[in-house]
Amino acid sequence: MLTAWLAFAVAPLIASADMELEAGKDLGTLFVITKSENKNEVHYDLQLGKDCSFASEDPIHAYWRDLEISETATSELTIIERSGYGVGKVRQVGAHRLRFALRALPSREIEVQVQKTPTGRCMARALTVINGAPGKLTSIHLELSGWSVVRAIVRGDRLGDGTRVAESIER
Repeated sequence: MLTAWLAFAVAPLIASADMELEAGKDLGTLFVITKSENKNEVHYDLQLGKDCSFASEDPIHAYWRDLEISETATSELTIIERSGYGVGKVRQVGAHRLRFALRALPSREIEVQVQKTPTGRCMARALTVINGAPGKLTSIHLELSGWSVVRAIVRGDRLGDGTRVAESIER
């Protein structure tokens, strides 16, 4: 479904709605996963080279923000956690575009688009389908029961008009 609207989604990036950082640095968080059991979050960062190209074949870094400990505490996902919160196979589909799915939502493809601004900074956004329309992914909230996901709520901004949108996916 994502590929059906890619021509529309490749429209110019809007600086106010997307991440922007100096080329050659970690761009920071593309989107986050929150969960019902505690305040900790999984952040998905993008690592880029100096020319805004992807820093490696696997430039998405998923890690914990351990907010139960402190605002700045972080830790890596364990091998077991990667099976749920990790990034599946990353496919580069252009010089500044890649696609992947989260292991927790393998049917929901995410596309990352990167663009170099006139000032030499890099901008990026994560796109996916939200309620049947293309949107900029901001977060996914998982409602858990033990180790099982009961529901995932995908949130973002609809492309075109920027309206906040959400979709509930029952498991």
